[in-house]
Amino acid sequence: MNLSRQPLTVVHADDHEIFRRGIKNIIGGQPQWNINLLDEACNGVELVEKVKRHQPDIVLTDIKMPVMNGIEACKLIRQVSPSTKTIALSLFEETDYVVEMVKAGASGYLVKTTTADELMEAITTVSGGVPYYCSTATRQLTAVPGNHPFSKFPKKIALNKQELSVIKMLCQQFTTKEIASEVGLAKRTVEDYRHNIQQKMGVKNMVGVALYAMFHEIVKWAEI
Repeated sequence: MNLSRQPLTVVHADDHEIFRRGIKNIIGGQPQWNINLLDEACNGVELVEKVKRHQPDIVLTDIKMPVMNGIEACKLIRQVSPSTKTIALSLFEETDYVVEMVKAGASGYLVKTTTADELMEAITTVSGGVPYYCSTATRQLTAVPGNHPFSKFPKKIALNKQELSVIKMLCQQFTTKEIASEVGLAKRTVEDYRHNIQQKMGVKNMVGVALYAMFHEIVKWAEI
């Protein structure tokens, strides 16, 4: 939950007014999360314009929209507002949509069957620099065909007991501080573990760690 003084700012795009209204009601109806919906858009072009104007913390965007889709909008948002994080919020669960949004730079992916609590949690998590992918999206990313770049991981590596514990907690979306408390290590030590794990796996970020771990079944779905 966001307990900082300044509210997190959000711009939402969807071509269906009734869904935009629903998101507005969800965010406005839960002040405890300290999240502020600044503006709305009904297509990708309008979304990019409003992101450029407001420079929000978070964008929530549908994928299939008129004029410009969410994938292309996501790419442009990275140019006009580099600090803004994008979360896809879509009806589509197909692998191609998930992968294309991730490749475009999205930091999160939710399907529209998500709960209000998960939506707010995703916004808060992504704003802190930690990617958030719902279980459906993560399954799609870890099940891509062998010729897809997301599945081209190095062979399964050897990991010690402490590294396995850290990886499992990372996949459960524990923060560095929470992991440090759980395993009895200094925060800096956990940060070193995270860095070393990424190096060993040959991945660039925590999304890569989670995908690698599940692709090689280091972490099982039942464990997260």
